[in-house]
Amino acid sequence: MKPKTKTKTKNSYILIFFVAISSLTLLLVEYFNSDSEIKQKLISKKISGTVRIPASLREIKPLYLNKEFFCKNSKNTIQNKWEQSIIMINFKICSDPETLSHITFENLSNGFKAHIFKMEDGSFKTDYIQLDSNINKLKLVVEKQDGQRLEESLEILLEQ
Repeated sequence: MKPKTKTKTKNSYILIFFVAISSLTLLLVEYFNSDSEIKQKLISKKISGTVRIPASLREIKPLYLNKEFFCKNSKNTIQNKWEQSIIMINFKICSDPETLSHITFENLSNGFKAHIFKMEDGSFKTDYIQLDSNINKLKLVVEKQDGQRLEESLEILLEQ
């Protein structure tokens, strides 16, 4: 009879353990899915004058820039300030997209050539372009079916 009692006791401990773990898991899931100021205050720590917040709670800054090229009033040579070391450019070309034969986007500062993707709405998107510190000179070259070649530049200042 004694072995049965030990087995029942052992089983009840295992059951209590799993109930406790399940309850704790549910509480943690609920806690991390809520976006409250209390959560921010509990998680962030003030260390030597700076507030440290886990990456999952930081404000996510976009990694893309929206631009228009070859438009009547486009001024893309103006320096754009950027904080991330990569950038994706969503852009529109103010020209009939059916007349375009080839598009290239290159970071002249480091030689990176971006891949261009045509979107359903007729706009375009690059893949992530690696930026160097300081000024990055990007050049968009569009070749039309009639052989005409258009170029426009863009400067990105990486601030770190």
